[in-house]
Amino acid sequence: QMESKIAFVPSQHSFASVPRRLLGQLPRIGAGEPVALRLCWTSGGERREAVVGWGGGVAAGDALELPSALAEALGLSSVRAVHVCHASSLPLAVRATLAPESPEDWALVSGGAARLEETALTQLNVLTAGTRVPLWLDGAACAWLRVSELHAADGPVAAARLASGSELHIAPPVAAAATGGGGGGGDGGDSGGGSFVARLEQAPRGWPPLALGLSAAAMAARRISPGDLVLLYARGA
Repeated sequence: QMESKIAFVPSQHSFASVPRRLLGQLPRIGAGEPVALRLCWTSGGERREAVVGWGGGVAAGDALELPSALAEALGLSSVRAVHVCHASSLPLAVRATLAPESPEDWALVSGGAARLEETALTQLNVLTAGTRVPLWLDGAACAWLRVSELHAADGPVAAARLASGSELHIAPPVAAAATGGGGGGGDGGDSGGGSFVARLEQAPRGWPPLALGLSAAAMAARRISPGDLVLLYARGA
């Protein structure tokens, strides 16, 4: 483990920036593999730890730089120094379930599923169950979400890295779920509710900002033909 002071910077992402003196202790960024850092510190006589993502950023000074919103979410706002190491054993997430913290946050993310897919991996690459994460949409509005579940290939995990192919399930806050309605029971697969699923993959070059792809089986099951108008709605977990 390497000890480092920490500095807080205003940023619209959740990546740490590493001082140059620590770069030689970390793996190279490449091949689309997200890198996670484990931070350890003592607060109130208790040992605490958290994992954060690193996207290759280099700090301006000799301190580990953390975005202010991320530091707030992790309870690091009053901490001045941490021990840093590479979280090499952190698995890749297959599926992550997040819930907006308020109806306002829900309105932001549910109204921008396409934007969520486009921007999530540009802002974070590590999630920890039970923690809060900020997500900026359109470079301005910030939505706060809480990570409720994380699944790797082997099952539930406490923390995981995000990469292309990880699937985000966005569930509504309790108030929205109670009042949002949305579709009845039906065929047993799409019960009512308000969550939606966004798979984290890069869109092919030249695709429009919002594009919907359905498999032939899904179209046949729902009696959809090419050229039909399709109403999109959110479904419950």
